[in-house]
Amino acid sequence: MATPQPSQPSPEPCGWIRAYNEAPEVFNAFAAAEDPDGLATRKLRGLTDFEGKEGLEIGCGTGRFTSELARNFACSKLWACDSAPLMLEWAKGACADLDVEFSLANAMKLPHKTQSVDFVFASWVFAYLPITLLEKCLKECHRVLRPCGEIWALESGDAGQLGAPMDGNIHGLLDIGFEIVASVNTELRFPSETLARETLNFLMESKAPAVQGCSVPHQILILKQSRN
Repeated sequence: MATPQPSQPSPEPCGWIRAYNEAPEVFNAFAAAEDPDGLATRKLRGLTDFEGKEGLEIGCGTGRFTSELARNFACSKLWACDSAPLMLEWAKGACADLDVEFSLANAMKLPHKTQSVDFVFASWVFAYLPITLLEKCLKECHRVLRPCGEIWALESGDAGQLGAPMDGNIHGLLDIGFEIVASVNTELRFPSETLARETLNFLMESKAPAVQGCSVPHQILILKQSRN
């Protein structure tokens, strides 16, 4: 099956952002292929305990990790937000049988009270924000966190190979207080070589890695920052 294309031409030069705003099917094909054995989730469960805690996921995308948080971490309450309406609809569908409260919201202005959650979770969000937006986003995250709350993030260790927007500023995150607590060597595993090539070419364009077979090596970093 060919990867769906946006119905209208887009002026947006970045394939990742085009997919995020206009073609969630493409983004979801990538998300479904990422870490198929759940190694990052398993590692995260060994690093922290969310049981009985209230958490917020920002930039939830198509709901890939939202559903894993809801199913496997025994949170007492889980909220999730995204600023892209199409993504949010996909996430709601992925979590239709789960107790997750979704909201259409920008991470720079969260619809949550001050000190109202125990943890914030984000996957592939922080490293791709310009510094001014990152500062605003983290200020909001710290506002909604309770004392001793934590921010947990997943980011790509090989962002340059994946051709993500701005290639991911991991060093910038370390400079502002994040620490890398673990790395997971995994893969992108697609149902077919054709889907792998079409998806990666759409997202990464000239930076797309060569595809031979259905999988591409991938590294995921797990980062943490505690509330100021």
